Amino acid sequence: MGLSEHLQEQPKSYIVTLAILIVALCGTLEYLSGQDVTLTALYLFPIVMATLVGGRFIGVGVSLLSSATYLFVTTRLVPAAVHTAWPYVSAAAMFVPFVFITVLLAKVKGEFDEERERARTDRLTRLANDRFFLDRASAELSRLRQMGPPLTLAMVKFESLKEITERFGRRASDEALLAAAQVLQRVMRKADLAARMGGDRFAVLLPDTNEEAAKVFLRRLQDHLVAIMEKHAWPPLFRVGAATFVKPPASLDAMVGSVTDLMNAAESEGKVSFKHEVLGK
Repeated sequence: MGLSEHLQEQPKSYIVTLAILIVALCGTLEYLSGQDVTLTALYLFPIVMATLVGGRFIGVGVSLLSSATYLFVTTRLVPAAVHTAWPYVSAAAMFVPFVFITVLLAKVKGEFDEERERARTDRLTRLANDRFFLDRASAELSRLRQMGPPLTLAMVKFESLKEITERFGRRASDEALLAAAQVLQRVMRKADLAARMGGDRFAVLLPDTNEEAAKVFLRRLQDHLVAIMEKHAWPPLFRVGAATFVKPPASLDAMVGSVTDLMNAAESEGKVSFKHEVLGK
């Protein structure tokens, strides 16, 4: 994990504290270097970090703190300057470009985050798309190869989606897909990942999930899918295949293929049919 990813996972209080410490360090270095050396550019590091990780408002706050620190150091190096306007004007002249940089960075990062989100999510359901899902599945498979805990993968086929489209129209089928996606989000944990794999198919990646935990998930999934479909008077027909991998399969394609085979082999024994196996024992 890189520094950027590490910082992104930290609470904002951590980022604020770190930025304050770095600003204090910049002020100390500026004081020790004396009035003949200008180290204004050093303050850009905590400002950029705070903006990219904590957001615009935290970035503006750090900009203000940096300008105030510069003013404090300047008046300590040249005590007589306290009674003149130039240190205050200099601090203000620093604050304005700092804020400009902060606002610009926040705007660029916001646009980048939106574009990245669009690239990794399904437009209708807002679940992950197949490309992002497979990337995450590949990472979890690598972790399993390093003697990680069991991994469960489930594939869901919305069998009655075509019937809903024919009986109620395209708008109803979109609403049904969205409802099914919301069920997946409701029953999975924060560490899990649900995706729309295209058309009438979904997938759920369940890290650190053994056989018993997978069975609990599948039962909850069944109950919630049936309930939401019946609430809208839609036919609730789903086919679900799931595999709990105790040992890693040969490849990602093999892992996805084995679960797809289980989904296709699930017998229609009710509104939601399942086939779950433990592989790699």
